[in-house]
Amino acid sequence: MGGARNYVVCIYRRRGCFDSPIDKIEPDIMDLALYMERTYIRGSPARGRRRAMPPRFAAEIWNTYNQVLVGQHRTTNIVEGWHNRFQKHIVTHHASVWKFMEFIKKNQRNNEIIIIQLLGGNLNVRHPIKRSYLQNLSRVEEIVRNYNHYNGEGHIRTYFKAISCHLKLYEDEQAEEIK
Repeated sequence: MGGARNYVVCIYRRRGCFDSPIDKIEPDIMDLALYMERTYIRGSPARGRRRAMPPRFAAEIWNTYNQVLVGQHRTTNIVEGWHNRFQKHIVTHHASVWKFMEFIKKNQRNNEIIIIQLLGGNLNVRHPIKRSYLQNLSRVEEIVRNYNHYNGEGHIRTYFKAISCHLKLYEDEQAEEIK
Protein backbone atom coordinates (compact mmCIF):
# COMPACT_ATOMS: atom_id res chain seq x y z
CA MET A 1 0.00 0.00 0.00
CA GLY A 2 2.79 2.46 0.88
CA GLY A 3 4.46 1.96 -2.49
CA ALA A 4 1.27 2.83 -4.36
CA ARG A 5 0.78 5.99 -2.33
CA ASN A 6 4.32 7.11 -3.12
CA TYR A 7 3.81 6.51 -6.84
CA VAL A 8 0.77 8.76 -6.73
CA VAL A 9 2.64 11.68 -5.26
CA CYS A 10 5.09 11.79 -8.16
CA ILE A 11 2.25 12.88 -10.47
CA TYR A 12 1.96 16.36 -8.95
CA ARG A 13 4.65 18.50 -10.49
CA ARG A 14 3.21 21.75 -9.23
CA ARG A 15 0.05 22.96 -7.55
CA GLY A 16 -1.64 24.15 -10.76
CA CYS A 17 -1.59 20.59 -12.00
CA PHE A 18 -4.47 19.79 -9.64
CA ASP A 19 -6.83 22.43 -11.09
CA SER A 20 -7.97 20.47 -14.12
CA PRO A 21 -8.79 17.08 -12.55
CA ILE A 22 -10.65 18.48 -9.48
CA ASP A 23 -13.37 19.83 -11.78
CA LYS A 24 -14.01 16.37 -13.21
CA ILE A 25 -14.11 14.35 -9.98
CA GLU A 26 -17.13 12.13 -9.46
CA PRO A 27 -19.48 13.26 -6.65
CA ASP A 28 -19.03 10.10 -4.57
CA ILE A 29 -15.30 10.76 -4.05
CA MET A 30 -15.46 14.56 -3.91
CA ASP A 31 -14.99 14.58 -0.10
CA LEU A 32 -11.77 12.62 -0.46
CA ALA A 33 -10.54 14.92 -3.24
CA LEU A 34 -11.28 18.02 -1.18
CA TYR A 35 -9.49 16.51 1.83
CA MET A 36 -6.43 15.74 -0.33
CA GLU A 37 -6.50 19.24 -1.78
CA ARG A 38 -6.78 20.89 1.66
CA THR A 39 -4.22 18.65 3.38
CA TYR A 40 -1.58 18.23 0.68
CA ILE A 41 -2.00 20.82 -2.08
CA ARG A 42 -3.58 24.17 -1.25
CA GLY A 43 -4.46 24.32 2.43
CA SER A 44 -7.51 26.19 3.73
CA PRO A 45 -8.48 29.56 2.22
CA ALA A 46 -8.99 32.68 4.35
CA ARG A 47 -12.57 33.23 5.53
CA GLY A 48 -13.70 36.35 7.33
CA ARG A 49 -11.10 37.17 9.95
CA ARG A 50 -9.53 33.75 9.83
CA ARG A 51 -6.31 33.76 7.88
CA ALA A 52 -5.45 31.24 5.21
CA MET A 53 -3.74 28.07 6.39
CA PRO A 54 -1.02 26.42 4.33
CA PRO A 55 -1.36 22.69 3.57
CA ARG A 56 -0.60 20.47 6.55
CA PHE A 57 2.02 18.61 4.51
CA ALA A 58 3.88 20.90 2.13
CA ALA A 59 4.55 19.60 -1.39
CA GLU A 60 8.28 19.64 -0.70
CA ILE A 61 7.74 16.85 1.82
CA TRP A 62 5.63 14.44 -0.24
CA ASN A 63 6.22 15.34 -3.88
CA THR A 64 8.66 12.93 -5.53
CA TYR A 65 8.63 14.43 -9.03
CA ASN A 66 12.26 15.60 -8.89
CA GLN A 67 13.39 12.33 -7.29
CA VAL A 68 11.93 10.44 -10.26
CA LEU A 69 13.78 12.67 -12.71
CA VAL A 70 17.18 12.08 -11.07
CA GLY A 71 16.62 8.37 -10.42
CA GLN A 72 16.49 8.51 -6.62
CA HIS A 73 14.33 6.23 -4.50
CA ARG A 74 10.83 7.55 -3.91
CA THR A 75 10.03 5.24 -1.03
CA THR A 76 11.73 3.60 1.91
CA ASN A 77 11.19 0.13 0.42
CA ILE A 78 14.93 -0.51 0.16
CA VAL A 79 15.35 0.14 3.88
CA GLU A 80 12.33 -2.02 4.69
CA GLY A 81 13.82 -4.83 2.61
CA TRP A 82 17.08 -4.67 4.54
CA HIS A 83 15.15 -4.63 7.81
CA ASN A 84 13.15 -7.74 6.75
CA ARG A 85 16.39 -9.60 5.92
CA PHE A 86 17.76 -8.53 9.28
CA GLN A 87 14.69 -9.85 11.13
CA LYS A 88 14.79 -13.17 9.24
CA HIS A 89 18.45 -13.63 10.12
CA ILE A 90 18.15 -12.64 13.78
CA VAL A 91 14.86 -14.56 14.36
CA THR A 92 14.41 -13.17 17.89
CA HIS A 93 13.05 -9.93 19.28
CA HIS A 94 15.90 -9.24 21.69
CA ALA A 95 19.03 -10.45 19.96
CA SER A 96 22.45 -10.26 21.52
CA VAL A 97 25.05 -7.80 20.32
CA TRP A 98 27.06 -10.77 18.98
CA LYS A 99 24.22 -11.95 16.77
CA PHE A 100 23.77 -8.39 15.50
CA MET A 101 27.49 -8.05 14.74
CA GLU A 102 27.46 -11.43 12.95
CA PHE A 103 24.69 -10.20 10.66
CA ILE A 104 26.46 -6.89 9.97
CA LYS A 105 29.72 -8.69 9.12
CA LYS A 106 27.92 -11.13 6.79
CA ASN A 107 26.13 -8.24 5.08
CA GLN A 108 29.45 -6.39 4.66
CA ARG A 109 31.15 -9.50 3.20
CA ASN A 110 28.36 -9.92 0.66
CA ASN A 111 28.62 -6.26 -0.36
CA GLU A 112 32.41 -6.50 -0.74
CA ILE A 113 32.06 -9.63 -2.91
CA ILE A 114 29.61 -7.82 -5.20
CA ILE A 115 31.96 -4.80 -5.44
CA ILE A 116 34.92 -7.05 -6.32
CA GLN A 117 32.86 -8.84 -8.97
CA LEU A 118 31.81 -5.52 -10.51
CA LEU A 119 35.38 -4.18 -10.45
CA GLY A 120 36.54 -7.42 -12.07
CA GLY A 121 34.22 -6.81 -15.02
CA ASN A 122 31.44 -9.23 -14.08
CA LEU A 123 28.29 -7.45 -15.14
CA ASN A 124 26.05 -10.45 -14.39
CA VAL A 125 25.83 -9.76 -10.67
CA ARG A 126 22.27 -10.43 -9.59
CA HIS A 127 20.49 -7.16 -8.96
CA PRO A 128 18.63 -7.21 -5.63
CA ILE A 129 15.56 -5.59 -7.22
CA LYS A 130 13.11 -7.64 -9.28
CA ARG A 131 13.24 -7.12 -13.03
CA SER A 132 9.48 -6.38 -13.22
CA TYR A 133 9.92 -3.63 -10.62
CA LEU A 134 12.83 -2.11 -12.58
CA GLN A 135 10.79 -2.17 -15.79
CA ASN A 136 7.89 -0.48 -14.04
CA LEU A 137 10.28 2.08 -12.56
CA SER A 138 11.69 2.98 -15.99
CA ARG A 139 8.17 3.36 -17.40
CA VAL A 140 7.20 5.71 -14.57
CA GLU A 141 10.39 7.73 -15.11
CA GLU A 142 9.63 8.04 -18.83
CA ILE A 143 6.09 9.23 -18.16
CA VAL A 144 7.29 11.79 -15.59
CA ARG A 145 9.99 13.06 -17.98
CA ASN A 146 7.24 13.72 -20.53
CA TYR A 147 5.13 15.78 -18.12
CA ASN A 148 5.67 19.01 -20.09
CA HIS A 149 4.50 17.29 -23.27
CA TYR A 150 1.29 16.06 -21.59
CA ASN A 151 0.68 19.45 -19.97
CA GLY A 152 1.49 21.46 -23.12
CA GLU A 153 -0.88 19.38 -25.23
CA GLY A 154 -3.64 19.71 -22.62
CA HIS A 155 -3.57 15.99 -21.81
CA ILE A 156 -3.04 16.13 -18.07
CA ARG A 157 -5.76 13.49 -17.54
CA THR A 158 -3.84 11.18 -19.87
CA TYR A 159 -0.74 11.83 -17.76
CA PHE A 160 -2.65 10.80 -14.62
CA LYS A 161 -3.98 7.70 -16.35
CA ALA A 162 -0.51 6.76 -17.59
CA ILE A 163 0.90 7.02 -14.05
CA SER A 164 -2.05 5.16 -12.55
CA CYS A 165 -1.53 2.22 -14.92
CA HIS A 166 1.72 1.52 -13.06
CA LEU A 167 0.29 1.66 -9.55
CA LYS A 168 -1.23 -1.80 -9.57
CA LEU A 169 1.73 -3.78 -10.95
CA TYR A 170 3.72 -3.83 -7.72
CA GLU A 171 0.66 -4.42 -5.49
CA ASP A 172 -0.34 -7.46 -7.58
CA GLU A 173 3.13 -8.94 -7.21
CA GLN A 174 3.03 -8.48 -3.45
CA ALA A 175 -0.40 -10.16 -3.28
CA GLU A 176 0.95 -13.15 -5.23
CA GLU A 177 3.94 -13.46 -2.88
CA ILE A 178 1.62 -13.53 0.14
CA LYS A 179 -0.46 -16.43 -1.29
